[in-house]
Amino acid sequence: MSIAIEELQVRNCNFYQGISTTSGEPQVQLRHMNFTGNSGALLWIQTGTLSDYGSVFATNTGLALGFFGSGTVSSLNYSSFRGNYLTGTLGVLSVEGPEAQVSLHNCEFTGNVAEEASGTLQLLGEADITLHTCHFSRNKALGSLIFVQGSTLLLQNSSISDTLDPLQMEDSTVQVLSTTFSRIFTQLGVFALVRSTLALWNVSLSQVEGSSTYLLFAESSSVALSSVRIHTLTCREEAVKLTDSLFYL
Repeated sequence: MSIAIEELQVRNCNFYQGISTTSGEPQVQLRHMNFTGNSGALLWIQTGTLSDYGSVFATNTGLALGFFGSGTVSSLNYSSFRGNYLTGTLGVLSVEGPEAQVSLHNCEFTGNVAEEASGTLQLLGEADITLHTCHFSRNKALGSLIFVQGSTLLLQNSSISDTLDPLQMEDSTVQVLSTTFSRIFTQLGVFALVRSTLALWNVSLSQVEGSSTYLLFAESSSVALSSVRIHTLTCREEAVKLTDSLFYL
């Protein structure tokens, strides 16, 4: 089954699961959708594929986009997530499921709040996620901007600014390539990893301030750095804390 929806505006609605795939192998194609001021889960993908181009998710109170099935394949291009607010434990975008593959290109996340979630973007359960040329600014969560658990993440050619604790990971593999971090405040660490592998290449950090902890916190992990530039760092303890970890320069 294939579903294509273009230039539909959805405003001030209350959803349990707005667009939901739960069985079979449906193909959902969205283009220039506008989800504004709605409540509840907007897109809930458990099977099949989803592709989106140019849609806007703004000022909603509920999960904007969730992938919760095994083997789902989804891509978002030029999608925008602005001013969404969640009170539950899910992120604005949540991915959970063995072999789920999600790629975001040229997407924007601005001013979103996930009040009780581990991350504004929450990536769990053996998923494979690519964030390419994406921009994140003024997002908040109980945990970090991006929380990765048991999954693989590639963050490339992107920018993150005005954010608390950008990236936390557990039992995961993460690569950060050609990405800038600016106006960052950290309570745990700009990069905080437990039992994980992190590679940083051509990464720039500027105007980073820590309350009482670290630029990099690594426990039982492996970290590789190449061409990393740091400007205007204020850290009230040692900048790097490594516990039973390997560190490569």
